[in-house]
Amino acid sequence: MVFIATSFSGAVSVIENKYEQRPLGPLPAPGYIVSWGEANNLVPEPNSGFTAIAAGEGFSLGLKATGSIVAWGDNGFGTCDVPSPNSGFIAVAATYQNGFGLKATGSIVAWGRIDFGACDVPSPNSGFIAVAAGYGHCLGLKANGSIVEWGMMAIPPVPEPNSGFTAIAAGMQYCLGLKANGSIVAWGQNGSGECDVPSPNSGFTAIAAGGAHSLGLKADGSIVAWGYNYSGDCKVPSPNSGFSAVAAGDGHSLGLKADGSIVAWGDNSYGQCSVPAPNSGFIAIAAGFRHSLGLKAGASNNNPPYTPSNPSPADSATGVGIHAALSWTGGDPDAGDTVTYDVYFGTSSYPPLVSHNQSGTIYSPVKSSGTGYFWKIVAWDNHGASRTGPLWDFTTTGGGNHPPYTPSNPSPANNTMTSHNPVLSWTGGDPDANDTVTYDVYFGTSSLPPLVSHNQSGTTYGTGTISPGIYYWKIVAWDNHGSSTTGPIWNFRSTPGLDQPPNTPTITGETNGTIRTSYSYTIQATDPEQDNIKYDIKWGDNTTTTTGWNESGKQVVVSHTWDTKGTYTVKVRAWDVYSRFSDWATLTVTMPCSYTNPIPQFLELLFQRFPHAFPTLRQLLGY
Repeated sequence: MVFIATSFSGAVSVIENKYEQRPLGPLPAPGYIVSWGEANNLVPEPNSGFTAIAAGEGFSLGLKATGSIVAWGDNGFGTCDVPSPNSGFIAVAATYQNGFGLKATGSIVAWGRIDFGACDVPSPNSGFIAVAAGYGHCLGLKANGSIVEWGMMAIPPVPEPNSGFTAIAAGMQYCLGLKANGSIVAWGQNGSGECDVPSPNSGFTAIAAGGAHSLGLKADGSIVAWGYNYSGDCKVPSPNSGFSAVAAGDGHSLGLKADGSIVAWGDNSYGQCSVPAPNSGFIAIAAGFRHSLGLKAGASNNNPPYTPSNPSPADSATGVGIHAALSWTGGDPDAGDTVTYDVYFGTSSYPPLVSHNQSGTIYSPVKSSGTGYFWKIVAWDNHGASRTGPLWDFTTTGGGNHPPYTPSNPSPANNTMTSHNPVLSWTGGDPDANDTVTYDVYFGTSSLPPLVSHNQSGTTYGTGTISPGIYYWKIVAWDNHGSSTTGPIWNFRSTPGLDQPPNTPTITGETNGTIRTSYSYTIQATDPEQDNIKYDIKWGDNTTTTTGWNESGKQVVVSHTWDTKGTYTVKVRAWDVYSRFSDWATLTVTMPCSYTNPIPQFLELLFQRFPHAFPTLRQLLGY
């Protein structure tokens, strides 16, 4: 479920929406991009001529009017390496670690992470008018209104009828499709109600899918939101009217007003909801994992601010007094521009935002002795352009004993996904060689997690099996002198899509018989994670049975009766509580053939005319 959503004010053309994809119409006039939040906010020069935008996890895409794609930001999986030839594109999309481009020919080009199959566009790769992707699963909308799925994550097939769709959206582990009649179809993981479209399910004109929350834009300009709401993801600010486009990130949402302003709500831990001033003139929006993009009309002759520099305390300084203020050099090359600053400061190498939109270049935080700190500055001008300074650090002066190191290097890494039985680990230690260190572990679903392990010596903690959802944890390190250091609060999402599907089931039972007789069949499958299992059985006569939940490895007996003679292929598959489906198993069952010979034709007709008569004769003849 990342988090990409792009929409265009007053146009049919929405590229990706982590989200939404609509059939392409007229693209807006070329413009320039404004970026904010936790990502590389410096749009490559020249920042002009863009007609579409998309935002992924730490990287961004911009489509030029020339048909080429510009990519910038985190390139860990090659997400910014647009394949050659970089031309002929009419739409862009981005997700966690993949980029997508739709060609004017109707084909889709995919790049980035390959192990989830996101780059394996099914054949024939043609006739597409939109593309969307979540975490390891992808959607393509065909011109005939049908949807094509691919990738390795556990998403069920598109609900039937697979037709009449006009827009698509892909979240963390679920999908949305907008029908031509204005209704929304939702399928996939539903742990937070992200697939429970509120009633009345009608009158929708646009959709967006986030990490585990969904947005629908009504024809009257209002937004309907549902699903995960921990950070206020679904609390649309008042007045809920006048909207023309929607976008959804992992935990935040964007709405574009018809007047060109942007409304943002939800998680703002990294400034992803702090729309830069002036908040006007926008024609498109995109929501990434922890950052946002806005496309403005026209040309920008603005230069971004200078990169913050000359930190005080100096980078990597030691023995800094606890009353020392932070200061830096800022400014802007354009004489008439005003500059404001966001200050990030803390003991984590991902320091939180502590001061937003301040005009001065000095900040005085509260500090403790003998503690290491990290900080950085983001400079903004009055046109919404920004420059992010480097990450600096320093250590304050302390007494004879030094507290333990700040717990770091969390596994699972912060803001990532893992399976449903993770083992937490971290790096600890103490700067004083002879000190011993113990740890308190806090873990749970609350952003203020409870204590679950006290005074342990090791740097690992097994959580056991946990349910899908977001979990928070932190470590407090103690030395033998009673000094402590509290680590940052980390989080991860337990994602069932990383689990394995059940093994292909076995099915045993009679393979020859007579019609209108009940036969029992034994079905058995195992799940690698010992998850409970259901079975789907297709009997070959256009009837289907779905069992209830059963323990992994338990034998299940089901019965069936065939009413018509013939040979039937029985198909069975198993699926677990996270909708991970096994391959189909088959069994061929034969009923007696038609009795035209040796039974005389008149007996056949007689049996059909009087279906309950002559039971003894029927038994002798096996009819």
